[in-house]
Amino acid sequence: MWKSSLIVACSFILSSIFAIDQSHGFVYECSRGFIFMLFPLSLLLPRKYLIYLVLIVMVNMLDLTQSATDLMKFGYVRRASLWQQAIGPIPPSMTVFALMIIIGFRLLRVKLDLLYKLVLIYFCGIMVVISFYHGYPSQNLSRFISDLKIPIFLCLGSLVFISYFTHYSHKLHDIAKFFLLLCIGHFLLDFINHINGTSVSITSGFKNASLDSTKGLVMAISFYAFYNIAVVKRVFPNTILFVISVYMLIAFQTRWLILTLSAGIFLIFLYFRFYRKLFIVGVTVLTAWISMFFVDFASVEEVRIMLLRFNVARADYWKNLDSVDPIRFKAIVNSISFLNQKDSLLQGLGYGSWYDDRFIRMPKLTVEAFTKESLIAGKFYRVHEFFSNTIFKTGLIGLVLYLTLFLRPITFLFKRRKYVLSVNRFAVTTIVIMGLFPTILTYFWFSAKALLFTAFYVVFIHFWALYIRRQYFISKNTNTSLPALS
Repeated sequence: MWKSSLIVACSFILSSIFAIDQSHGFVYECSRGFIFMLFPLSLLLPRKYLIYLVLIVMVNMLDLTQSATDLMKFGYVRRASLWQQAIGPIPPSMTVFALMIIIGFRLLRVKLDLLYKLVLIYFCGIMVVISFYHGYPSQNLSRFISDLKIPIFLCLGSLVFISYFTHYSHKLHDIAKFFLLLCIGHFLLDFINHINGTSVSITSGFKNASLDSTKGLVMAISFYAFYNIAVVKRVFPNTILFVISVYMLIAFQTRWLILTLSAGIFLIFLYFRFYRKLFIVGVTVLTAWISMFFVDFASVEEVRIMLLRFNVARADYWKNLDSVDPIRFKAIVNSISFLNQKDSLLQGLGYGSWYDDRFIRMPKLTVEAFTKESLIAGKFYRVHEFFSNTIFKTGLIGLVLYLTLFLRPITFLFKRRKYVLSVNRFAVTTIVIMGLFPTILTYFWFSAKALLFTAFYVVFIHFWALYIRRQYFISKNTNTSLPALS
């Protein structure tokens, strides 16, 4: 217990250090020196501890801390995070990539199965060729490089994690526990900051507890607490964890997180086969949703604002998708129509690709939706919706390959559901995996940090499925030989 408390405390302290901005002068410079210690540590630490450095970079270091409006108003205010530290002309994301390269060379043992080979060939090879074929690198090199985070952080990040778990697959439990404790410490800081009224930023008039691209990882705490309440019956402490983590999800003011949380809960109920309870929960949610139109219960500010962001009070909410979110709806129509015009639905348009509003006029836009560069040129480089953006950039082939990375191990875990749930130490990790699945799946286009965590997640669940399979065969006293990543 004391070790877990120590990790949570250290995570809280690390997140506090990495959140210091450059307005603090000398303290900020000391914090910067501290984060660059990661590079010598990556060379000196025993190889089995290298994954913990990467987890700290992914969980405790923020990448996004200012809205587009804040950037225009106040300029770039850097934090003591590796995700915001440039080395000369090298952008911050490439600084993180340099750290991953060092770790990758130290591990240097990659055995890939056919699926991972296809993913690497397609995203790192074929998509680059397609991009040059359409001339996007010559049109806007910076946008092409920005989209290259897909092969760099998703594909090459996967190689590093595969190398690590090939060496240390027996450390899956320890890594899962360490990740969860890091999340508790990190989001405890967000909770305290939010309660004290020192939220990171104010966007579109709404106070946000965080703008970080992986803030959705707070759901890991929610699902861990949910399992311990529903199955282990450790009610009191886990109820506190669950309530605080869900409260923080609402305080993040992101509709996507609420939707993927709901999808994660639905998936967990299916995994447990709590069909009767699922029906009860569904009726309860539906009743609560309907009551929004008749009862003004939103006395909590965060809940009130979230309802406004969902626009449930609008009379035309249910008429069509255009009334729900006109910017996203019209971006989807324009991007897919442009894709069809180019006869590129199967393979996509590649990195650096863009669309315009020639098919359906876009509504009034601000820098919160698209960059100033896009607004001036009338060229839009993001769709702001996972499936449409993935198809637009990488085509149906890319979408299928990407989904298969997730669905193959997830499907296996469903097949071995009874065995997993019979062993508590398997069940709790698997439930968190299932709950996070909808959120991590839709990280694809978001940021370099989100893509790096996606790489970690897909590789972890792949090795977790192999581990469960091995343990299942051992329990049945059958052949324990398993197909490796080859």
